[in-house]
This record gives sequence, structure tokens and C-alpha cells, in this order.
Amino acid sequence: MDKEIARALMALATATDEPIGKMFELIEQIEEAETRDRFKKAANELMGAVFLEIIRPIETLYPDLSPDNDFLPAQ
Repeated sequence: MDKEIARALMALATATDEPIGKMFELIEQIEEAETRDRFKKAANELMGAVFLEIIRPIETLYPDLSPDNDFLPAQ
């Protein structure tokens, strides 16, 4: 994978942190336990997929693009 594509994918993948976090906040407000649990499971799976299937493979190819390194996407 080209590094610029990896950089752009990493930027988009890490940009999901805030919206997914907001999803969790709203999910916690759902009164029906069954619905809340189902949505919480789905949000966890979404977050896990982004991390395991996009972020980790990019970090393996390009360790310098790791979010832990505070990389900045190319402008």
C-alpha cells in the first residue's frame, strides 16, 4: 500500500474516534436495556473493526503513522 494512501486512511480511521464516542454517550441514554445492549455491542464491533482491520495493519506497515506517534496527516 502506498504510504500516502495509508496516511489518508489512518487520518479517516482515527477521525472516527469522536463520532463513535458520541454514539456511546447517546447509547447510554437509551432506556430499553435490550436495545441499549444491542447498540452498545454494534458500536463496540464498529470500533474494534476500525482498529483491528485498518489501524493495526497500517501501523504494521508504517509504524511512523501510528496514532501513538501523534502523526499529522499530510495537508
